[in-house]
Amino acid sequence: MGQSVSTEAEAVSAAAPLARKQKSKPVVTAINVYPIKSCAEIGVDSASVTSFGFEGDRRFQVVTRLNGDESEWVYVHAQEQGM
Repeated sequence: MGQSVSTEAEAVSAAAPLARKQKSKPVVTAINVYPIKSCAEIGVDSASVTSFGFEGDRRFQVVTRLNGDESEWVYVHAQEQGM
């Protein structure tokens, strides 16, 4: 079996198409926030970023008592509820 040797020039040449693709700048086409987790989004023109993400995004969630026990709560998943 022969050995495969890769030169630095070959590595640069192989990376060139990737470098060309990376020159394009990303474009933000929409900003959506979800005030209630797993519920409908709200489109906004701008959003402030906090240490928790976009301001007002996923600040609330729907929960229910676990087996009627007031000390235990579980998150309600929209998909599980057929929403």
